[in-house]
Amino acid sequence: MRVKFKSIVYGILGLLFSIGGSIGLINPKQNATATNEQIAQDLIHTTMELGAAILPIGFLLIWSALNPKKVQKLNYFFILFFLLFASIHWYEYLLGNRQIESPLLNSIPLILIIIVFAFNTKST
Repeated sequence: MRVKFKSIVYGILGLLFSIGGSIGLINPKQNATATNEQIAQDLIHTTMELGAAILPIGFLLIWSALNPKKVQKLNYFFILFFLLFASIHWYEYLLGNRQIESPLLNSIPLILIIIVFAFNTKST
């Protein structure tokens, strides 16, 4: 049961991050709505870099879904990544640049990985 739960969590997060990273790499212009051309180009570049960074995380999560018994040490990296990912959105919210939905939604992967980690430590 725990292995199946971990595989489902890893699989869903892996698919979401792989798709999101791929979109950032393949179609970065959908995020470039700035009126200034240089700002738009910088935004496209940043979106592509973010896609390149997130895509391997998605692949690692998919691999983890297929090999749930071999990922105990990877959980620490997943927690760190998702903690940083959520923190960025909470920081932006506290500055007034985002609605509350953004940090709440981006905290879900962190919460899920912490739950998976808790299941993992209980079973060993």
